[in-house]
Amino acid sequence: MLRDAFAHTLLAGKDMEMQDYKLCVLFIDGEYWGLHEIRESIKNGYYFEQRYGINHENPGVDIIETWSAAAEGDMTYYNAMITFLQNNSLSDTANYNFIKTWIDIPEAMLYFIACTYMMKSDWPNQNEACWRPRTPDGKWRWLQWDMDNSMGFSYYSDFDQLGALINGYWYPAHFIFDQLITSQAFVHDFVNMYADYMNTEFLPGVMIAHLDSMVGEMLPYMPEFVDRWQLNYDWQTQIDYLKWILDTRPSYAQQYVRTNFGLTGQDTVTMNVNDTAMGNVKISTLFLDENTTRLTPQTYPWKGIYFHDVPVPIKAVAKQGYKFSHWLETGDTIPELKFYLTSDSQFTAVFEIDSSQIPDVVDVIAEEAGFRIFPNPVQDFLIIHQTKVNDYSFFISDLLGKKVLETKTSNEINHVEVISTLPPGIYLLNILSDGKTKQLKFVKQ
Repeated sequence: MLRDAFAHTLLAGKDMEMQDYKLCVLFIDGEYWGLHEIRESIKNGYYFEQRYGINHENPGVDIIETWSAAAEGDMTYYNAMITFLQNNSLSDTANYNFIKTWIDIPEAMLYFIACTYMMKSDWPNQNEACWRPRTPDGKWRWLQWDMDNSMGFSYYSDFDQLGALINGYWYPAHFIFDQLITSQAFVHDFVNMYADYMNTEFLPGVMIAHLDSMVGEMLPYMPEFVDRWQLNYDWQTQIDYLKWILDTRPSYAQQYVRTNFGLTGQDTVTMNVNDTAMGNVKISTLFLDENTTRLTPQTYPWKGIYFHDVPVPIKAVAKQGYKFSHWLETGDTIPELKFYLTSDSQFTAVFEIDSSQIPDVVDVIAEEAGFRIFPNPVQDFLIIHQTKVNDYSFFISDLLGKKVLETKTSNEINHVEVISTLPPGIYLLNILSDGKTKQLKFVKQ
């Protein structure tokens, strides 16, 4: 029962339909019945009403299961999509752009990536379902369910589940996916997203840590569970085997991305910024900040493995009060680039103060508020002048409101505050006086 819940909770919060999970102990008429799972029912209109606010009756949803029948709604739009795919090649950009109005492409990519990386062995074309809201612009999205036969249940970590999806193995090849990969744009985005997840959620350390947290929750209950049902297998051995699968899967998954799409190699990309207070960078679908899944505590520099022969997009994103200047290694001054890897590469986004956001009359505004700050811009010493002697408190924050200098109090006419340790940028002096808060903007050079 662990594999299915693990696969769902590992990607909880991602843009894909998942079944929520809660471990429980079951008693029937007071008799202990062992460990069980409380799982979210996903293949019904009430799920989408609760998740997306789509009324289950009007407009309702179409849910197609294993491509043969509608669990809810009907197959009209699904059959129309299949007919279009049978008669129109997605190698034509216009056709691909059209099918993107019918299929939620990023969600579909994530679904296929999750199933192939985690080796969902009793799939495709069974244990599969998709859905759409019954609206004119409703797009097909895939439902993730029944991941029990994954991550080493049927195959070792060297199994090419991606190849089975494309070419068939125990089950037929996936018709929709095979049509999608005739589009070069789809392949490029799919390969890059595959790399994104192998660099984050699918890192062995991340997956094993998630497994350990689930095992830790179950561990206190296992002796009684095993005794109740007289189980004769070594549970710890099964956990160790699953960890071995998770630890050895990456190199095989990378190999199968290369071989199935004819790619010539892979290399490490290092992303960096000159100052984390000024901006961040994005690579492919990953916005790299403190919330990015990783094994190391620091945000930058960040390293990930990407593939040859596919253009990898990167983007510099300046924070408020700053602007992008250039890429350090290439000298390019445009914030968005695409590059082809031929060797290990590094890209550092250089940001600087955006002088267009510096107010022209800071001192005048300060005088009207009963306070004045100078010099502005400032380097080391900021003088806070009040026009009348009074007790006040203040702190310094960035433009997003995050404190960079803790609250202090003063009653001086001219208070000198040392700010030499602050990085260059635009800041707010927040003053509390006479029960009112005043904000004065200044520039630290």
